[in-house]
Amino acid sequence: TDPRSGTILELDRVFIPATIYDNKILLESQPTYLAQLLALPERDRHAYLDGLWEGGEGQFFSEWDLKVHVLKAFDVPKKWRRLGMLDYGYATPFCYLQAVITPDTGLVWYRELYAPRVPDVEQAERIARACQDDVPERIVSGKDLWHKGGKGLYGHSTAETYQTVWKKMGFRTRLVMGDHDRVMGWRRIRQYLQLFSGPDGTMTALAQIVGPACPHLCRTLPE
Repeated sequence: TDPRSGTILELDRVFIPATIYDNKILLESQPTYLAQLLALPERDRHAYLDGLWEGGEGQFFSEWDLKVHVLKAFDVPKKWRRLGMLDYGYATPFCYLQAVITPDTGLVWYRELYAPRVPDVEQAERIARACQDDVPERIVSGKDLWHKGGKGLYGHSTAETYQTVWKKMGFRTRLVMGDHDRVMGWRRIRQYLQLFSGPDGTMTALAQIVGPACPHLCRTLPE
């Protein structure tokens, strides 16, 4: 079921995960096989033992663990702070993400807008409509949004175009320029993805994603 529209989608294939722990016959008939899997290098062990095949060659954040970082849909408390994150694009998709800061200072992404070939004005309109009852306190974007290269209407920067549209629509948030230090940004994300044992003994992380609401983030972040 589509999480946004409620429409029932038809699928031509379904992935049903199974690991060696589900194969009792194999465990009993080949007792050394489990030991061989446990001895594999970390990346191969995740794939062959745990069935986590998204951690293949080229994965940038080796900390990524689908079972820990991806959450099921839940009702986000109104009192949690909202933050927006924007990556401008036209030929390549524009992406807007919204997250909340949890009481333990964690970050949970729970909204995603992602589409190619959407003009500046429509991008701003889509964000305002999607978040009109759930307004973030600020939206952070890269400095390219402020370039006066004729991207926006009448030669305005895209940031000015966004702000003009939002003012007309009564969408009140702050659009601010983010830190464009990529290396420090990657380091911060890596720290947020780092696994640790929670109060109940289960593994958790400071950064998590509501999977049904943010499929493209789940797909692209590990890479």
